[in-house]
Amino acid sequence: MAWIKDYDFVILVVGAWLAFSVLALGHRKTWEGEKLEVSGPTGTSLAGEAVKILSSLYAVIAGLSLTTAIEQFASLKDIFPGLEITITFFVIAIPFYNGATMFLIRSYLRGFEGRRKEPLIDFFMLFLEAAALYGMAISITRSLNFIASFSFLLSVDVVWILYTLRRKWRSEAPPEWLWIDFYMLLFILWFFVKLPTGVLAAVAIPRTLVDYYVARYFYIP
Repeated sequence: MAWIKDYDFVILVVGAWLAFSVLALGHRKTWEGEKLEVSGPTGTSLAGEAVKILSSLYAVIAGLSLTTAIEQFASLKDIFPGLEITITFFVIAIPFYNGATMFLIRSYLRGFEGRRKEPLIDFFMLFLEAAALYGMAISITRSLNFIASFSFLLSVDVVWILYTLRRKWRSEAPPEWLWIDFYMLLFILWFFVKLPTGVLAAVAIPRTLVDYYVARYFYIP
């Protein structure tokens, strides 16, 4: 896909993942549920600091994707189907960014009772989703690329949710996300090339409304 050629963004994602890998591997006990304190007036835990770093990195990608989508829309010569694709992007991007941020906060503050690799896996999967959202943002003018990036986003989310649900302890990710994204993915793959962008937008809106309703306990703690 065309968005893979954006080397600056690829470097950003890889660098962010490596930075967190160093942080996590350097403080292994934090991810085993053992609270390690750092010096400072607030006594903030290393896990808490990691949450701030992750949230900041995710916010950078979120801001990059949102501004890119606006720039792409502004460059359109014909308002349709760009308007429909732009609406779909924002309707999907908002709950995904919101959900990822809430997951990071809830999970990492609670700590991990299991293996140390869990934070790295979560982080990597969420950044794959962020990359897919960026791919959607730069494909506002190319409907097929947009639908392909959207399909990739949903596929990654389904795989990640399945992985989190198989853990021995309670997952912070709402299980409702699994069936919401799975059925949305089936719908897109069923039509794919023949899927009108207006229909995609019309389906994406109720998908997000259902998401916020059934998982309201997660979005509004």
